[in-house]
Amino acid sequence: MEESDAGVSACAVAPGYVDTDMTSWMHGRLPREDMITADDVAEMVSSVVGLSRTAVVPSIVITRPGRRLWRA
Repeated sequence: MEESDAGVSACAVAPGYVDTDMTSWMHGRLPREDMITADDVAEMVSSVVGLSRTAVVPSIVITRPGRRLWRA
């Protein structure tokens, strides 16, 4: 916000549990097939990076489908 008038923008990406080595501790609690894939996160980041400088996306939350979309 402080530098937005100067044309500087940022986007915070907050994915839920992504199936990587970092989340291997969750494999007993959450099936791997229910986790977000690293490819999904990469695709989303690639899409945001491809936007023009006039489009600002302040934050993105990627989650698994279901009745409680707010959960990781």
